[in-house]
Amino acid sequence: DKIAWYKNFLANAVCTNNGIDIKVHPNPVKNALYVEKDVAMPTSYILYNTAGSIVLQGSFATLTKTISVENLPRGMYYLQMNGEVFKVVKF
Repeated sequence: DKIAWYKNFLANAVCTNNGIDIKVHPNPVKNALYVEKDVAMPTSYILYNTAGSIVLQGSFATLTKTISVENLPRGMYYLQMNGEVFKVVKF
């Protein structure tokens, strides 16, 4: 019999890997996921669903990359890049 509101302070996930800052936003995402890096180096990414199946994959070398998720169904996904995994929610 309680109503609680929990604010998600991790909406924009930031990770530092080998001295490279990677920011993934917005999260939750509706149409496009933005990946920002502070170094323009080749980066491969794989997006998995909760069953572990690959739903998207690709690579980019620019500082900011847009990953279109508008054709994916709602749910939780895992974005793997540079040895790090980001949890992404699609609404």
